[in-house]
Amino acid sequence: NVFIFKLITMATEVPASIALGRKVATLGVGTTWCGFPWPPGKEQHYQPPTIEEIYGYLSTAVRLIAGEGKVSLMVDTAAGYVSAEENLGIVFSKHPDLRKRCCLCSKFGERRDGISGKVTHDFTKQACLASVDKSIAQLAGPLDIIYIHLTGQVGDSKSLEALRDSELLGCLTEMKATGKVHNIGVSISTPSVLQTAWDEGLLKPFGALQIPRRIVLKETSLKPFMLVESSLLSIHQYAIWIQAKVHWKL
Repeated sequence: NVFIFKLITMATEVPASIALGRKVATLGVGTTWCGFPWPPGKEQHYQPPTIEEIYGYLSTAVRLIAGEGKVSLMVDTAAGYVSAEENLGIVFSKHPDLRKRCCLCSKFGERRDGISGKVTHDFTKQACLASVDKSIAQLAGPLDIIYIHLTGQVGDSKSLEALRDSELLGCLTEMKATGKVHNIGVSISTPSVLQTAWDEGLLKPFGALQIPRRIVLKETSLKPFMLVESSLLSIHQYAIWIQAKVHWKL
């Protein structure tokens, strides 16, 4: 936990304002459970949350984490979280002032069938455009970050293919230029993909990098705090997110 403590300290001193154009609290929240059974292995205990429960979760997080000032709460979601974006959109439509206090980040490339649980992946330009447009419509406005969602299920080959896709990168860059999203990033769950992406310079175009806590604590050879080319490093443990402006380079 030393690494997490050091990251919290650094993030407190250097808000993610440079990467996002706004001040964001060090801790943020995830919304996987707002759309389908989570966490893994606990599915039998899962009860779909009501809209009121999701509102209570977010409003309480804003109050306790972001406070009463002009600091925003980072809220992470994804197209692959089944009905999470839709449910969040309902909450925000009823409570627009709450949306203004949230820094909204979503991910594209993964789709999960809400009934069968089957997961598919599509990282083409066309899939990106359709997914991001749907996310923006459901969440009632531009996204602060859109991530390419490279989970371990994607596999190394397909993940690296997506990162090397100049057409996809051009699509994301244009979205940022036109204001659909404020920043673009990549969410990588596999150490080998992260290492290759670093070796090939594939992280350079992105303003945000999202990785699991286990990479920070176990994969010490990767030194993710120093390897990230991005302005914003987000480390996740289930539904808890920690962000930091990384201000050094190798």
